Amino acid sequence: MSPHAGFLLALYFAGITAVASALLTPLCMRLARRWGVVDTPSDRSLHARPVPLLGGLAISGALSLVVWSHITGAAIVRATPDFLEHFTDDLQGPLLGWSGNGFRLAIVFIGGALIAALGLLDDVRGLSVRQRIYPQLAVAAAVVALGIRPELGFLPSWLSYALAVLWLTGITNSFNLIDGADGLAAGLAAIAALLLGTAMLLAGHAASGSLFFAIGGAALGFLPWNWHPAKVFMGSAGSLFLGYTLGATTMVATFMNEGTVWLFPLLIPILAFAVPLYDTASVILIRAGMRASIFAGDRRHFHHRLMQIGFSHRQCVVFMYLLALAFGTSAVLISKSSLLQDVVLLIHSAVLVGVVILMERVVNRVATLPGARERPTDQKPPAEGPDAADRSERASDAVDTRERA
Repeated sequence: MSPHAGFLLALYFAGITAVASALLTPLCMRLARRWGVVDTPSDRSLHARPVPLLGGLAISGALSLVVWSHITGAAIVRATPDFLEHFTDDLQGPLLGWSGNGFRLAIVFIGGALIAALGLLDDVRGLSVRQRIYPQLAVAAAVVALGIRPELGFLPSWLSYALAVLWLTGITNSFNLIDGADGLAAGLAAIAALLLGTAMLLAGHAASGSLFFAIGGAALGFLPWNWHPAKVFMGSAGSLFLGYTLGATTMVATFMNEGTVWLFPLLIPILAFAVPLYDTASVILIRAGMRASIFAGDRRHFHHRLMQIGFSHRQCVVFMYLLALAFGTSAVLISKSSLLQDVVLLIHSAVLVGVVILMERVVNRVATLPGARERPTDQKPPAEGPDAADRSERASDAVDTRERA
């Protein structure tokens, strides 16, 4: 299949999934209000009004609808080869690839449905971290046992199995943990999915690349409704589903070209998910250093720390988008570069992590010096005049965000 045709079809899947997600989101918002599934402000919340929580169902529903309707179409194409006679043969590649891997895709989506149901239960009733993590481990173990795992022939089979379960559970939770600012999880998922899809298409794998683009489209369609100030949250049902689906798809995809010898392409998913993984790792280290439970919810996530040192809500989200693009671009380049170039790209990524850590440490230390003023995030100094209270209330309403960790 020509790269040009592969990218065109991948963009088609991203577009149609984005439209489906955007259209389903208002319906899910109405259902959330009718059923009372809303995020009510608490002592840890920064948003001032209840916000619907079922946006994640629009993401999972749109992706499932598009993928399985096209798999059905692919089955028709395979039964009647001249069905798409007036289209180029190249355009049939991803559809036939999805159809040929229907069993593996069914395993991925059944697991995704179970993860989304777990997240929905958390949105409705509220579950502890342990009540969420054990079912996730069970689903991940079952999915990996059924064959959804990377081919790591240089490792013992038991170690490959354990790493696959750990990877799938870790990525699933990293997106759940980072879903603490309006538009953050959806935007990072879209960036990661589109960059991973690009890497797959460059490696000549049109079916997997198109699936990544479809996932990215589902997140992009939801994003306008979730942009600050958010009209709807994706909730655990959405963040867990996105993390799981992205993690599972990376395990069934291969980023290797035919002539690939070195194992650097295995780092492509790690770089694509660098920002959520950094957030998760840094929070665990901070909590462990303070001798606090690593499962305790708090405001020590990366986006919270950025806001504490002066970033506004939108500046924080855009800054994390840019970081994700920087790491993800390196991931795409690794898929087509030589050994020396791969080493340079990895050094670049390591330096970028060091710059972020140094920035946090220095700015945080300056902010705690005597005389340093602490300004509430996204809030302007109090205005004077008879309508100052109204303007102050509107300013506080503009900082809607929440912590779902």
